[in-house]
Amino acid sequence: MSWHAATGADVPEIEAFLSARLQTSMFPLGNLAAHGLGGGHPRALNVLLRRSPKVDAVFAVTNEGMILPQVPPLMETDWQALREVFLGPFIGAAGEATQVRATLRAFALDTAPTRVGEDEQGYMIDLSDLILPDTTRATLHPIDAANVALATEWRAAYHVEVLGTPADEAQAKAAQDIAHYIEQDSHRLLCRDGAPVAMTGFNTRWRDAVQVGGVFTPPELRRRGHAARALALHLAEARGAGAARAVLFAASEAAASVYRALGFTRGEDFALVLFDGPQGATP
Repeated sequence: MSWHAATGADVPEIEAFLSARLQTSMFPLGNLAAHGLGGGHPRALNVLLRRSPKVDAVFAVTNEGMILPQVPPLMETDWQALREVFLGPFIGAAGEATQVRATLRAFALDTAPTRVGEDEQGYMIDLSDLILPDTTRATLHPIDAANVALATEWRAAYHVEVLGTPADEAQAKAAQDIAHYIEQDSHRLLCRDGAPVAMTGFNTRWRDAVQVGGVFTPPELRRRGHAARALALHLAEARGAGAARAVLFAASEAAASVYRALGFTRGEDFALVLFDGPQGATP
């Protein structure tokens, strides 16, 4: 078994391998579809493949330094081969939790300071099984000029609360995010009786699958079912546009209970690790 750098000819095989592990592979699949291998985009992928003789491991790192593993348990010789190619700096890692933890240990990044670093419960759903809550008086709206300021304010709050972004950086990052959401038409605001009460979105898409991300309700409006209505209506909209599957990961048991009530079923644990600044690796 040996590793080699993926080329365009390998993309169909990479997609087949990752799609069979969809619930923990949406980030590399989405980045591969949107930005490809190599190239200049920050989220374009650099990939090493291992075959035995079919592909049994895909280790991807974005240009900006996000590690996205989809690998079985590896020997030290495998990790050494990966470390010789991927030297950092790294901004974080995302994927199935045990794989992410093994990767961080192998790259001597397991004690690096983090802004986000907890394992979360993974969930998935066939959208034909979606259970809609009561959405009386609730309407879903794209982000546009009329609500962009509020959406940016909420996204900045999400950055601080969920992603650990320092407050003095959150506003600028939120503005960039919201501009991207408008360009991609990926996020929605929920209004109840005409007043905005929650935001939801898809942080990546791949073929007929979407990955939910950025669900946010302001603290003063929580525990009223707004997030569930927002997500359910957005998933129903996506289903109407051809989506068949959705995945997400839950940061708390309270969030998980909302997702289960909509029909999501438990998958593998997921780890999203964001370092507190770029980190190097020890060869």
